[in-house]
Amino acid sequence: MKLAELETEIHKRLPAKDRAKCNKDDIRLSIPALPPMTGSALIQTSRNGPIQHVEEYFPVKQWTDAYAHNKWRSYVFAPREIAESVRDAAVDVVQEYSKLEIDPITSNLNCHLS
Repeated sequence: MKLAELETEIHKRLPAKDRAKCNKDDIRLSIPALPPMTGSALIQTSRNGPIQHVEEYFPVKQWTDAYAHNKWRSYVFAPREIAESVRDAAVDVVQEYSKLEIDPITSNLNCHLS
């Protein structure tokens, strides 16, 4: 599903009183891609040493997985007065379409919502 479709779905799921306070274009999702760490990175550990793939020295796959689990964040932007309703709708939509589990308490802390 495209971001615009997710944004539209979030807007549809808002309570009618909050949906009336904004246009669907006032709700924006930001879902960055994970870092593109691939086996194409080459290193040379000494002047005369062989050129090798970085994976021989650094666990790139594990690093990417750990980053995705601990640091990767997506955001929903919306007018402040309906932020909590948008948050609730966004959590429902993202969980439904991505099958990701979202911890609303952690999400609220990161977004500075009560």
